[in-house]
Amino acid sequence: MSSRTATEPGHARSSRGSVTAFVVCLTSIVTATAGLVVDSGRYVAAHTRAANLALSAARFGAQNMTDIRAGNPRVECNSAVRDARAFALARGQQVWVGCDDNGVTVRVVDEVQMQFLSIVGVESRTFSGERRAEPMWG
Repeated sequence: MSSRTATEPGHARSSRGSVTAFVVCLTSIVTATAGLVVDSGRYVAAHTRAANLALSAARFGAQNMTDIRAGNPRVECNSAVRDARAFALARGQQVWVGCDDNGVTVRVVDEVQMQFLSIVGVESRTFSGERRAEPMWG
């Protein structure tokens, strides 16, 4: 009867390095997952900030009303666009502002630099947040 022991050369050679390969793979997976979570979280947070800024700028612009006493209240677009754009630009954002008689629409565009995903070639992500404000009369 022949039984192998841990001191035999064939036995030691067959399992050598398997733990190292496992640890390297596991570390890579954990690092990639953490990077994805961090960068995704930063992206979502920045998108939310852009949407909030767009809403605030739209509300600020929509306060410019005209023809209230005539009984035909409407948004005065020249002032509304100017004020909404100034509001967003003062916070360092790229902005597009649209207006009609019923309200103001603002789109804020920004970019997030990726921290972990830049390792695999994703340097940044561009996004926009768009909101509309319509004054209520009555």
